[in-house]
Amino acid sequence: MTNKLSYLTIILQLTMAMFSTAINDGYSRQINETEADVTIAGTLTSIQFNGEDLNPEIVPWGIVRVGASKMYNQNEGEGVKVAVLDTGIDLDHPDILVAGNVTFVEGTIDGNDDHGHGTEVAGIITARINGIGIVGIAPKVKLYAVKVLNSKGEGDLNSVEKGINWAIANKMQIINMSFGSVQDWSPGVREALKRANEANIILVAAAGSGEDPAGENTSLLAPARYSEVISVGAIDRYDRRVTKSRTGDNLTLVGPGEAIFTTFKSGGYGYGGGTSMAAPHVTGVVAILLAAGLPPGEVKPILQETAQKLGDRTLYGAGLVNAPAALELAKERVDSYLH
Repeated sequence: MTNKLSYLTIILQLTMAMFSTAINDGYSRQINETEADVTIAGTLTSIQFNGEDLNPEIVPWGIVRVGASKMYNQNEGEGVKVAVLDTGIDLDHPDILVAGNVTFVEGTIDGNDDHGHGTEVAGIITARINGIGIVGIAPKVKLYAVKVLNSKGEGDLNSVEKGINWAIANKMQIINMSFGSVQDWSPGVREALKRANEANIILVAAAGSGEDPAGENTSLLAPARYSEVISVGAIDRYDRRVTKSRTGDNLTLVGPGEAIFTTFKSGGYGYGGGTSMAAPHVTGVVAILLAAGLPPGEVKPILQETAQKLGDRTLYGAGLVNAPAALELAKERVDSYLH
């Protein structure tokens, strides 16, 4: 029997609830709580959301919170190859440039997103600086859509294994996996993860979601719970753990994961949330570190060393990913190798 998994169904439900609430609260509040510090002369077209122009483009609160907006014009992850294993990515979205795509889902012909989740993830990582919409953490990465989940947000481990192997063969540098399962993964997929790690690919995965307000659930989803992976939990804009974010001693970091404004399929924009949205914040910062020349083996330790401490490690891991501090330390390490 095929081992089925979904990309955190509970998170999908949470995302939808937060999207509805955010719309009802009004878009003006979201604008006030973002840092619109990227202004490009001459916008390409007028994009609106709830009657508000997204010209010039805005930087969503989560990207500001991890300090990534301070990196623009300094380090934008240029040239780093990022594979998003997910439901695909909207290949025609005006705010996302996809360098390549592939599908391992039966009945599909390419990596286009027929669900929406993968496009939300992609926008956080690398929405472009182009005068419209939003800006991602690392706007100049080379982004690859690796479709392993179907239009229902479901998939099987065989597809995931093929996606990981494709990433290895095509020399990806980062794999983002904003999905998981309670069940352990099969030996074949575990071996694929190990091979990716040995190939110096940084693996980033969402910690997962569960009904656990007190933070007593000490079991992350697979693959987040595996040692080869950087596991990411979720916090809100007040640095509080999102109550459904899974916890455990093997949680690496946390990232913004509530009311995250990002790209939607069919060229749109909207709000997402949960650890699915927290993970790509970390992926974007990883791209910045790799673009600075940091060896892959030093990425995870530097992220942990420079994270902003928020509390109990079981709940928050090493803390909130901190892009400026991580980049500063990475530069010091790289400089030390050159002298």
